[in-house]
Amino acid sequence: MYNDDSFQKTYTSTNGNLLSVAISDNGIIIAGFEDSISSSLGIVLILDVNTMELLPPKHSEAWTAGFGHGVHITPAADMIAIGDPVENEVYTYKLNARYSVDYLSKQVVKSPDSAFTSFGWKVALSHTGESLAVSCPEARLDNNEVGAIYVYVYINNDWILIRPILFGDRNGVTRLGYAGIAINESEGRVDLLDKTENRYQFVVSH
Repeated sequence: MYNDDSFQKTYTSTNGNLLSVAISDNGIIIAGFEDSISSSLGIVLILDVNTMELLPPKHSEAWTAGFGHGVHITPAADMIAIGDPVENEVYTYKLNARYSVDYLSKQVVKSPDSAFTSFGWKVALSHTGESLAVSCPEARLDNNEVGAIYVYVYINNDWILIRPILFGDRNGVTRLGYAGIAINESEGRVDLLDKTENRYQFVVSH
């Protein structure tokens, strides 16, 4: 975990409202913003915490309204995940040695259930970048929004979904993954927060 109390720096963005942020062990930040004027654009920036300067090149793909609602970066800053709950998709990229995006490494993970919206609300990569957890807090069971967590493993350059899907309480109170999500590959554990920030843990295997 990055920790340096010797200085304090501030980065002020004109891109809009901050939606999500994650930081690697060596101080590389990924942050997702919503356009503050039209709310029709999502913007993702990568910065170095030591200088609070943008790391080029800036993301150059088309940005939809939900792009960057959930973001994550591995501790070694060699892979990022970007959630887009409007498009119901998650994008993963590898980062090169200078922490810029390797666009040829792009993978698109689509929601396995088109009946649910909000897939990609929050995302989390494991320490190695070989496991991915994706929250879908509007997933429904028995007509209640209970939330769902999808867990993937990276095999042969593709994200493979592990079943069964993790669903929240059937009484519709929780909405799993609304407030946060993390995945620990070595322990096979997924930690998450619901809408009221109650914490849950699941153990998964494949």
